[in-house]
Amino acid sequence: MFKRLAQEGSRYLQQVRHLQPPSEQLLYRFASAPDLDRWRVFTDSEWGGSSTATLAHATADTAVLSGQISRELQDPEAKGRLIRSGLCGLVCKEPPDAEDLDAFDQLVVRIKSDGRKYIVNVREDNWVVGDQSHDIWQSFLFGRPGEWQEVVLPFSRFLLTWKGKLVETKSRMSPQRITSIGIALAGGDALQPQGPFSLGLDWGALHRASLANKVQELSGTLTAYLFTKQSGGALLGQRGAYCSKYRSSSDEMRNLWQWAN
Repeated sequence: MFKRLAQEGSRYLQQVRHLQPPSEQLLYRFASAPDLDRWRVFTDSEWGGSSTATLAHATADTAVLSGQISRELQDPEAKGRLIRSGLCGLVCKEPPDAEDLDAFDQLVVRIKSDGRKYIVNVREDNWVVGDQSHDIWQSFLFGRPGEWQEVVLPFSRFLLTWKGKLVETKSRMSPQRITSIGIALAGGDALQPQGPFSLGLDWGALHRASLANKVQELSGTLTAYLFTKQSGGALLGQRGAYCSKYRSSSDEMRNLWQWAN
C-alpha cells in the first residue's frame, strides 16, 4: 500500500513539474531589420534639444544605440517648453509577447556598455487609464565598458515613478501589466556627461530566479546588514560592497528624479 502511494505521489510530482512555466522567456532580439523596427528611438530634439540617437545593426546579430548627449538647445524658444535637456533612448512599440509574465521575476539583457549609467524603464497600465498610465518602474543598467555581458535586473530592485517623480509607497511590480520596456540616458552632468555614447544590444529576456538564488540573495542582504551593525555603519566584505553599490544606485536614481523635476 505504501509503495503504491509513493508511486502515485511520484507520478503526480512529475505531472506538476511539466505544468510549470519555463524558467526564461525571450522577449527581444536585435538580429534583423524587423527586430529593429519594433523600437522607437527618441531624443530631446523632439522638444527643442540637441541630443541625437540612432539604432543600427553593429553585426549580423547585434545592434548599437549610439549618438550624442547634449545640453544645448537648438531652438531658443524651447526654453519655455523644455525644463531639462540631455535625454535620449529607445522604447519598444508593443507589449511583451509572453503567455504568463507573472511567472517571472527578473529582466535579463545582454549588452555591451560604454560605462555610462543607463536607465531601464518598464511601463505598466493601471485600472484607471489602462495603457495610457504614467506608472513607470525604473532601474539603473550598469555594465563593464567594452565587454558583452548578461545583466540581471530583479524586479524587486526597480523603483516606481509617476510622471518622473518617485512614488514613496510600498508597491510591487506586476509583470502581467507591463505595456512597454525601454532604455534611456538622462540626468545632470554628474550622471551623464555631454558627449558620445554607444550601447551594444543583443537580446532581452524574462527569467524566473530559482529558490536557491533567492535564498542566496536574501542571505547576502542579511550578511551585509549584520556587517553594517557590527562595523558601526561601514559595509564589509564582497556582499557588503554589493549592497553599498545598490544603495548608492538608489540615491543616484533619486538625484535623477530631482534633476528631472
